[in-house]
Amino acid sequence: MLRGVVACFGRAVIASLFVVAIFTRLLCAQERNIRFRQLSIEDGLSQSAVQCILQDRHGFIWIGTEDGLNRFDGYAFTIYKHDLDDPASLSDSWVRTLFEDSEGILWVGTRAGGLNRFHPETKSFTRFQNTPEDPTSLSNDAVRVIYEDTLRNLWIGTAGGLNRFDRATGGFARFHHNPSKPDSLAHDLVLAIHEDRNGTLWVGTEDGGIDELNRLEGSFLHHGHDPNDPTTISADRIDAILEDGDGLLWVASYGGGLSRLHTATGQFERFQHDPANPKSLAHNRVFDVIKDRDGTLWVGTANGLNEYLPETGSFARYGHDPVDPRSLSGNVVTALFQDRGGVLWVGTKASGLNTWNVATGSFSHFKHEPADLTSLSSNIVTAFADAGDDLWIGTFRGGLNRLHRPSGTFEQFMHDPSDSNSLNDNRVGSLLLDSSGALWVGTFGDGLNRLDLDTGHIERYLHDPEDPSSLSAGGVPAIFEDSEGILWVGTHGGGLNQFVPETGTFVHYTRDSKRPTSLGSNRVMTIAEDSSGVLWIGTAGGGLNRFDRATGTFSRYQHIDDDPESLASDDVMTIVEDGAGALWLGTTGGLNRWDQVSRDAHRGIFKRYTERDGLPNNFVYGILPDDDGNLWLSTNRGLSKFHPVTETFKNFDVTQGLQSNEFNTGAYHASASGEMFFGGVNGFNAFYPKDVRGNTHAPQVALTGFFKFNQPVELDNALADLDRIELDYRDYVVSFEFAALDFTAPEKNTYAYKMEGFDREWMHLDHNRRVTYTNLAAGDYTFRVKGTNNEGVEGEDGVEIQIHVVPPPWKTWWAYGLYAMFVCGLLFAYARAQQRKLEREAEYSRELEREVEARTRELAEGKEDLEKLNVKLEEASLTDTLTGLKNRRYFVTHVRKEMDELLENYELYRSNERQPAHDWVLLMLDLDGFKGINDTFGHTAGDEVLVKIREVLNGACRESDTVVRWGGDEFMVTGRTTDAHAIELLAERIRSAVEACRFDFGGEEEVRLSCSIGFACFPFACAAPRLLTWEQVLAIADRALYASKNTGRNAWVGILSSKKIPSDGREFLAVIENDPEKLIADEAIEVVTSVSGALEWGKEVERLRA
Repeated sequence: MLRGVVACFGRAVIASLFVVAIFTRLLCAQERNIRFRQLSIEDGLSQSAVQCILQDRHGFIWIGTEDGLNRFDGYAFTIYKHDLDDPASLSDSWVRTLFEDSEGILWVGTRAGGLNRFHPETKSFTRFQNTPEDPTSLSNDAVRVIYEDTLRNLWIGTAGGLNRFDRATGGFARFHHNPSKPDSLAHDLVLAIHEDRNGTLWVGTEDGGIDELNRLEGSFLHHGHDPNDPTTISADRIDAILEDGDGLLWVASYGGGLSRLHTATGQFERFQHDPANPKSLAHNRVFDVIKDRDGTLWVGTANGLNEYLPETGSFARYGHDPVDPRSLSGNVVTALFQDRGGVLWVGTKASGLNTWNVATGSFSHFKHEPADLTSLSSNIVTAFADAGDDLWIGTFRGGLNRLHRPSGTFEQFMHDPSDSNSLNDNRVGSLLLDSSGALWVGTFGDGLNRLDLDTGHIERYLHDPEDPSSLSAGGVPAIFEDSEGILWVGTHGGGLNQFVPETGTFVHYTRDSKRPTSLGSNRVMTIAEDSSGVLWIGTAGGGLNRFDRATGTFSRYQHIDDDPESLASDDVMTIVEDGAGALWLGTTGGLNRWDQVSRDAHRGIFKRYTERDGLPNNFVYGILPDDDGNLWLSTNRGLSKFHPVTETFKNFDVTQGLQSNEFNTGAYHASASGEMFFGGVNGFNAFYPKDVRGNTHAPQVALTGFFKFNQPVELDNALADLDRIELDYRDYVVSFEFAALDFTAPEKNTYAYKMEGFDREWMHLDHNRRVTYTNLAAGDYTFRVKGTNNEGVEGEDGVEIQIHVVPPPWKTWWAYGLYAMFVCGLLFAYARAQQRKLEREAEYSRELEREVEARTRELAEGKEDLEKLNVKLEEASLTDTLTGLKNRRYFVTHVRKEMDELLENYELYRSNERQPAHDWVLLMLDLDGFKGINDTFGHTAGDEVLVKIREVLNGACRESDTVVRWGGDEFMVTGRTTDAHAIELLAERIRSAVEACRFDFGGEEEVRLSCSIGFACFPFACAAPRLLTWEQVLAIADRALYASKNTGRNAWVGILSSKKIPSDGREFLAVIENDPEKLIADEAIEVVTSVSGALEWGKEVERLRA
């Protein structure tokens, strides 16, 4: 029988047939699903006791703790602390209060170090402290509160009274408690200051209540606690003061709870903790109170965060739950703040920071709480049905749950082996409330249950292998009632069943492999009826099936591998028809749209939407349409709202309050009121689509780091205020780091950047936030960065910095003047030299003749020595003297013969006389940044680099390859190959080896180089070996080299032939010169490369014409 006590059903009270567990769970309809993100010392926070929180004008969050001041950009903390050896450091690491004034100056109040003014350009502080002999100094070094009024007066509350700061003189006017003056400050320890809309300054003190300052007389009107008068303030220690939209003052007190002052009457209304009332204030020690931009009042207490509910005058409580990592990190809430993006920041006494975007609280979350027997019976939610005020929830291994919405009452219905009138299985797979008011419950393995909500009677329908009219299988994933009142049951393994109520039997429709008009699969996942009355069956493995009721046959629409207009997957999990008559199918391969025209014509033409289109995950469990025509989809990566007109997706995940990113098959439902329910592996969410708000905050973007050679650089101005940077010509590696200052989910913020004058287009970084530039040429540039929040909303205020790169001395105007003078001198010297040359030519000729005669005699006398010498000379002429590698002459001298032989072999192959010879690969390599080595370290260092590169190349190449120094910092690798993939491996080995090589020239840092590589094969087209000469193929390899260089260097590019044979080699070469992308698009050539993005071909065509 059903466990527990008597259960109440909608139409009758059943006492004799059921023993039901009624668990009353007080579900406040206004309580939010708050999912905090926690920040602690493990994340970089300097200390866990948070005293104060502030957002500055740039968008950075500042956090004062008991051990340091923290600036947070969403990714990392910058920490400022007291340094005994630095008088410009923070005067005390214990930060009590923070304030940014109307001029953008950040003021820091410390426990015992006085007042500090922060200078962001130098990251230093100016201290304002008490000097006993100076009556205009700060009255006490214990600063508790800082405030600026509408007259721009800066007020400082200390342990020695109230101070007003004179910006012009740097002095302070003091207001003290004087026992002999009743209208003086009530107490010298000032904890709170606020100016109301009428210009009245209110001062909260340690033991004097709240004071009202008369500015003209410098006197104070006291509002203190009177235990005999409930209209007075609830306690005399005041920690915070807030004015609401109605002009009422909310006063937080330590020990007295919260008080609301009606300024018109001077009377206070008290809100205090009542142990007997769970909706009262959670604790009477109130540390902070704020009002968010929606007008909601948030209260930080010694027992969690409280939300004031004005409709009932009660409070919703949000506290720490040890088993919930997304709950509040600690219960003692000491600081509250809402930033410009709507994120609520909650600081705790010893548990760090918590953040939550108020706009993400629209998804109510119901789940099983292990320590709470009154919670949902199981977190794995599988099905829903609703009957008026009752929501029925099917769970896996947790039976059936009923939530009575008005009262917040949960009832659980479980299998009882001893009671035949209980559910026959706690593994609920499907639910349906039929037109008669009966609830049908399908299980995962034990058939079907019909629950009469009037009588409480349960009728079981089981699979009986001996009875062909029984349910065809025990697993029931789907139940559906059509427009004619016929009940259809989808089973797992038994196909489709039609229920015959008169006999309690079932008609079976199953798959028959010999009949193509049978059901596509016996695993039925979903059943739907369109507006024309056609019944559609979604199956696992059998696609979509259209049922013909007249003939009892099915038409199948399935996935076809080579047809992109076919169904995306044969696993159909959900079917829904929209208002325009289009059928939407959720499959394991994405979302599918089938328009009504194609459907009426029985043409299986589907439009697919997948992860490439913005869908968070291709496994679509459920689809629900809302009143605005949007489709809500449940997947394995959260919920998605799809707009069919714009074909755009808006995705939601656990950071926005979802039960989990993973949802379940069949666990989706919309009530008559439009409320939606989606279940998954951690309970279920309930929400109204119109209440779901997105993060519309357009974030500010700030520069957070500037680096040269990956080392941070201190600049004259603060990074956030930086608008210009000047670089020296030796600064050939610079990096920029930045942050979009939206704190809802910083890890999902994205970025785009552009260096105007260098980049042609905006470069998108996704979640990376650092970019590096190398070898910027002398000139002027503009570096721009823009960022988006976690939902793709782009910020209006991006980073814009002017960059000026100073030219090297040899490229300045005066250097070019010297060059001109030098050239003129050379021309004059050349003319003089030519004249002398003519005079010496005769003598040179005679001397040469004498030397030739003498040399001839010597050669004649030593023919054997001459032959040896010739060999050495020949070898020397073919060898590079610096590296010992073969030189260009060797290549030209020896390759021609090899190439002719290779072509001859191809001709023989065409005559079927012999197999073809191997292809000849021509690989060109150019060192990146070599000129910088020569310019910085000298030509001796450059020679050392070339020698070491020889060793690198010899190590990376095959034994059969020949390495040639082509000239300068260019090298060639040539050899035979039959495998294009082997060439790619060779190019990658060379690139990786050069990149990994380190060069030490005696400096503080080792130097690294990279290389750019291009290659092609000769003959270029095997089917037409004489189409291009080897010289032309060499030019193609050179073209590929410059493509890799133009695209960012440290890469390789190969240009290879395709199956298309060009008819004219010269025309083909000209197109490669001027428009290689056309050949790629026409599939006339194949380009292989290590570059992940698009290639920049540039205009380097002169070498091809050579």
